[in-house]
Amino acid sequence: MIHFGIVIDAPRIGAVSVGLLRGGAMGLRNILLFLGLALSAAPLFAQEQLWENEASFFDGGDELDPSETEEFRGDMRELLNLCRATPPRVEEVRYTAQLVNGALPPGGGLSPGHIALTFDDGPSPVVSGTIRRTLEACGIRAGFFYVGTRVRWMETHRPEDAVVRATLAAGHSVGSHSMNHARGLSIGRLASQDTAASRAELDFQVRQGHEVVTNAAGVWTSFMRFPYGAGWNTPEALAYVATLGITNFHWNMDTGDADPEHRRGGPAVLAFSQESMMRGGDFIRANGRHCSNHAAPGCYNRGGILRGGIVLAHEKTSTASALPRLLRWMIEEGATFVVFTD
Repeated sequence: MIHFGIVIDAPRIGAVSVGLLRGGAMGLRNILLFLGLALSAAPLFAQEQLWENEASFFDGGDELDPSETEEFRGDMRELLNLCRATPPRVEEVRYTAQLVNGALPPGGGLSPGHIALTFDDGPSPVVSGTIRRTLEACGIRAGFFYVGTRVRWMETHRPEDAVVRATLAAGHSVGSHSMNHARGLSIGRLASQDTAASRAELDFQVRQGHEVVTNAAGVWTSFMRFPYGAGWNTPEALAYVATLGITNFHWNMDTGDADPEHRRGGPAVLAFSQESMMRGGDFIRANGRHCSNHAAPGCYNRGGILRGGIVLAHEKTSTASALPRLLRWMIEEGATFVVFTD
């Protein structure tokens, strides 16, 4: 006989999956009783949840350290050799000089070839260090947008890392990325609703989330990135963060590393990034032959014009894996790496 069982696999209402359990003696009455007790115990709000849960740090293979692989070590050797021969150009840009009508445009107002790499969703106990070490090996600086609950987790479980202060000390910029990056969170929608509930959630996600990051940094930062980019051009949202002295940083180029198809594959992230960052050109191998598969090993976009602006990336295994090859390509294409400053 086949019985239906209810399995609660996430700490949120509605995150319920129905599985087929062969054997067992759980009857419908017991199933309903179990479900009712589980749902009544579930939190109604995400405010005290840790990013979803601590296991999400390692969910789906996103949090494996690629630096342990021989392929990554080989990529790093090639990158370091290039950086010794052709030191990357790095430039500081005051964000206030780039504002248009009080807001930062999606590309940051940067000219062609000037690119600001930015990384969302950290800090991570696994890949944050790998990403920073890869950048710092060549003196390249970037921007990091941290989630409040992840900062708290690191302060509690890995205080010795002092990850936010270490990021600043290495010359990178830091900003906030909401308190818990709740699924479907839209800063624009919350600001537009203007109800007691929306104002409370907006305060929690923006002001309190930003406070966690600045406290961990030990200095004030004016930088934030709205989760999912939702509300980046909503007047109410931009006006609200402005009252807090915060500026939203949107992007005009994307690594594609949030795409489920790319989450595990560094080559796919590399190819997507090049397509986003280059105008024209073609994917070719070192021998000049055309690549029909842009994500194939040894394929790079050549012959185009490097765009300027802000690149969206995330602290993921696939991103960390692709980063040495991406930096090498950017240096070879003559990129100037931009870091925004207060």
